[in-house]
Amino acid sequence: MSSRAAIREELTNLAGSIRAKVRNLRVLNAGWEGGSLPVLHEGRRLMVDLGKAGGMGVVIPELPGALMQYAQARGLTWRVDNAAPLFGDLIAGRAGETTWSRDELERAGILTDTRVVLGPFRYGASEYTVRVWRIDAETHTQYLFEQPALWGRVAVHYKDGHAEPDIYGVPEGEDCFPQGEHFPSVTTNYAMAEFERRRYVIFSRAAAAWYAHGQYNLLIGNDYHVGLAPFYDPDILQLTIGHNLGYQGVDALYFQDRRTNRRIPISGDSVGEQVEAYCERVGVSPVEFYEYFLAFRSPGYVGTPIWLQAILRLNFNRCGLAATTVSQNYADQLRLTRSDIEQKIRAARDFIPSGYFEPEAVQQRIRAYWDDHTDDADLFIPNRNLLDLTRYYVVGVLNGLGLEKHLRYDTPLLRRLGFDTVADRPLEQRIQNAAELTAIKAAARRALFKDKRLADRGVKDGGQALHVAWGRLVAQKGFHIILEEVEHITLRREEVLVVVATAPAGDKEGLYIEQRFTELAERCPNFVFVNAFDPAFARLARVAADLVHVTSKYEPCGLTDVEAYWSGTLCVVHKVGGLTKGIWDEYGYGQVRELDPRGEPVAFGYDAYDTSDPIGEARAFRRAYEALINFKQQNPEHFAALQFKALGMLQFTYAIPANRYIDLIQYVFCFQFWRKLRADVHAGRLAAEEGVEEMCSFLESSELAGCMYLDDDPARPTRHALFRDVFRPPDMYYVDEVDRMLDDAL
Repeated sequence: MSSRAAIREELTNLAGSIRAKVRNLRVLNAGWEGGSLPVLHEGRRLMVDLGKAGGMGVVIPELPGALMQYAQARGLTWRVDNAAPLFGDLIAGRAGETTWSRDELERAGILTDTRVVLGPFRYGASEYTVRVWRIDAETHTQYLFEQPALWGRVAVHYKDGHAEPDIYGVPEGEDCFPQGEHFPSVTTNYAMAEFERRRYVIFSRAAAAWYAHGQYNLLIGNDYHVGLAPFYDPDILQLTIGHNLGYQGVDALYFQDRRTNRRIPISGDSVGEQVEAYCERVGVSPVEFYEYFLAFRSPGYVGTPIWLQAILRLNFNRCGLAATTVSQNYADQLRLTRSDIEQKIRAARDFIPSGYFEPEAVQQRIRAYWDDHTDDADLFIPNRNLLDLTRYYVVGVLNGLGLEKHLRYDTPLLRRLGFDTVADRPLEQRIQNAAELTAIKAAARRALFKDKRLADRGVKDGGQALHVAWGRLVAQKGFHIILEEVEHITLRREEVLVVVATAPAGDKEGLYIEQRFTELAERCPNFVFVNAFDPAFARLARVAADLVHVTSKYEPCGLTDVEAYWSGTLCVVHKVGGLTKGIWDEYGYGQVRELDPRGEPVAFGYDAYDTSDPIGEARAFRRAYEALINFKQQNPEHFAALQFKALGMLQFTYAIPANRYIDLIQYVFCFQFWRKLRADVHAGRLAAEEGVEEMCSFLESSELAGCMYLDDDPARPTRHALFRDVFRPPDMYYVDEVDRMLDDAL
């Protein structure tokens, strides 16, 4: 057989293999936050809580069912399983008023032992094994990795009888790796302790081992906590979803001199042994370390290891796609440089009028607040440590949200508010117009003011503006802006603010804001602070509210604002990441542009990136929410129409995101064809021009129909168009000229 014929046979076989995998794909979706799972047991539905920490804990358990549902609609037979840590102190079941302990879940056969033990996995001189447990949820199979020494026990902070888990932190009083003795000292805002590094290395190795055990075809790695898995198995293809690239896995190579307790200066000579020791612990080769883990590479510079940087680079080499993140606007935001941010700040300051705060003591408040209670620099730059993001094409896919969060689906609340006739209708016929929504919101407002948390304080409903905010009291969420604003302005106007929030144990800024909120609530009756996780109260409050505040410093996707819209409530948002979806559209969504009233946003927004100026942030925030309140007062019927429009924004379900992920996953497999061609070019078996021609033929060939799209919808882009839109070779030293030629050809 001629060389050309042999290459043709290899390519034909590879194309057939790709098509077969895509039709019957086995996917492992792994993440550090397991969230909550719906389980059917003896005809009864219960929720099993695995330790939810944030939005990722909402999305990860919902994504498998959505992917399988929409893949099936396209003629694909996919199986998507989840993997997460088993937090021994947190796992619990709940059904109504009944709670189930871990032991009870085991006895009921809900949590079952697979009898599989993964490992042992080395980390330095230590070895760890991981035991695998299983839960059959309604939509997917959930696997749980148990490793008691590293994540079996967590810090638990109790508030009003509710557990507030901190699944990221080291248990208080149990840090067996004191700073400067066994691990590098902290050198950046996001540097990880040795304990966390061990956790994520062992978790990544367990995911890699389970991937091989289950003969999966693709790993979806959610953030950097599991993203190192491909370094431990060369056959892993990983689609990385960056829910929050602010957490970048920044590590350190600086060591303390034990005799002088001074930091050893970094240089190529001084860190050589440290690099070798680091690589030995993490389980990578020094060649991989210098190739993937460093943010910069030049003869005179040895940089800081960044795990997310390594994941982006390795993923691009293997999959052609460095990462996806959870909104296109956030993907664009990640490319902002310092000069871009400074320009935004200048524009924001021009927008903010002076005189919003008393000039005296402003600088003193900034100094007292900022110097003592945050470690952030003067500006928030989303890609501070990840300069490659200015060169990569990072695809943004907005998260979805399950419709059970929608007011139309909340039958118990509708009945509680006295709308039994509405609750008795089919779901799609509930709340048919703005007048009906207004009546429901008015009833919710009456119920809220009767709640003892307002009534016992003497808070009366005088028709004043009702502000609501809820979430975790962490630096990212920007509650300090709300605190600064309301303490000095809002409450003097006798408006009512309801905040439902708790701070994780050990979060310095969050606990400080929590203390300030508690003190403020004691002296201001029209400020209601519910310092406990109370989803039922939060649900009632957001339906009753006139406006919801989402003041996040950065918010890649945003689920809180969707919950507000689906409650018929408009938002005031910081114009970052996914929060802008209520102001302008991401490509392909169309809610703001197309739903009546036509073209009008369901959120008012502001810009503020200067993290050293909480007063300025608060000024911008106040300007935005005042505009929203004034709009309601001047145009109540129009305002009600926008509330109904927000309620109808149902494209925030998984319909669009799931199909986009299905496309991108198939892109990853088509990229394997390009990897083969590029290897043939490098080996001298094909000319570069021939490799590019073969790839274009592969994308357009009729005999490979079904590799990308298995339906006949003419509105869908062709395989060629999708590959052309996604394929973006970055301007990096390790990308070869063959990539450039393919980019030009597409």
